[in-house]
Amino acid sequence: MSNTPNAGQVLRNCVELLEQGQFTEAIERYYADDVVVEHAFGIADPSRWEGKRALLEHLANAGPSTAREFHVRNVVLYEGADPEVAIVEWDTEGVSAVGKPFKAANLLVARVRGGRIVHSRDYHDHLRLAAANDALPGLVEALS
Repeated sequence: MSNTPNAGQVLRNCVELLEQGQFTEAIERYYADDVVVEHAFGIADPSRWEGKRALLEHLANAGPSTAREFHVRNVVLYEGADPEVAIVEWDTEGVSAVGKPFKAANLLVARVRGGRIVHSRDYHDHLRLAAANDALPGLVEALS
């Protein structure tokens, strides 16, 4: 019997670390060195990061660390016929770095091999997060 976590366990563990404010730890522990992460609904355009280092650099000033208060709610995990693929959805809520309350939906579709995420398509409610951080003018500018 293998101690290697399956796709669903990996995503569940990542969300648990996110709730504990250990987002970087989740990436270090559960993402492959050569992971590909895509944000299909990126703020201005779809975004793609190749490699764990590139992802960590991007997230250095983003994510839950920029919130004064951050909670994970309504976690739902989906596992299907392909044992390498799992989907997790959750809501984040809290108070942004600028003091505004927020609630945003998130969904992550991941392929996991050997206990590590090798590919992920992430869907986050960037509009609500931008509004909570007083970043809507910059978002509008990026879109025009």
